[in-house]
Amino acid sequence: MGEILDFEKEKNELIARIAFQQWSRKFNEQFSSETSISDLSNEIVGFFVSGSKEAMQLLQDFVLQTLNFKKTNISLAELSKNSRLRIIDVSIFLLDQLRFEAMYRLGWVEFFESREVPLIKLILNFEEKFSHLQQFTPSLSPSHPRYEEYLAVYDSDKKSFIRKLVPDLINYFS
Repeated sequence: MGEILDFEKEKNELIARIAFQQWSRKFNEQFSSETSISDLSNEIVGFFVSGSKEAMQLLQDFVLQTLNFKKTNISLAELSKNSRLRIIDVSIFLLDQLRFEAMYRLGWVEFFESREVPLIKLILNFEEKFSHLQQFTPSLSPSHPRYEEYLAVYDSDKKSFIRKLVPDLINYFS
């Protein structure tokens, strides 16, 4: 059984080396199969917060290379419609998680589970283990200046309240 686990770890390290190549060049940092959102530098998190075309392209390429690591020269356009939609869906999910991370670091939101899950595992196991997190939005931190306003909002509107903080977050980071 130990050999199987070592094989899986080695496979994930190979995937990480391939998938993180562009990030390593852009940010001049090293990443591994165990790198989670919480491990990323403020520079990296800040880069993705805006959801700019360049940021989304880098996220989509990262997801594409993680899922298709055996075909390193493949582009999004070469994939089937369903595969493209899957990559876009996971990329948008990662963008949300990176924005939540930025909010967490600013003390705006409470802890959320996906910040400690390795990025490679989030992507490889998205459908089986993590797709439910697309519907999750962390709670506003009691230290946030708008916390009383947040408490007065119906539970069904609390997710929307948090998401409406994204423009403020983008302004803060730009």
